[in-house]
Amino acid sequence: MRDGANLAVNLIAWHPERSTPTRIVGRGIRGVAAKARAVSVVGPHPDAVNEDGQPPRSVRRESDVAVAASEDGFSATLELPPCSVTTVLFASLP
Repeated sequence: MRDGANLAVNLIAWHPERSTPTRIVGRGIRGVAAKARAVSVVGPHPDAVNEDGQPPRSVRRESDVAVAASEDGFSATLELPPCSVTTVLFASLP
């Protein structure tokens, strides 16, 4: 990746109870930083919404994701929370 470039990968996990093991492989993409950031919106079901005056039903979670570099690109493994939308943000090496 060019210096200062970013790559975002969006993932959806539909299962309401089980997390989903996921591996992202970027073949031919070199120069990715050793750590990515995962930002998830998690709720009890796909139609869950937050309402004023009520406890949140859908919440935001953030976590770091280790990135392994290889000769032909990179890979990253993470667990997607049940019933979630996750964006994984990869940055280029400085």
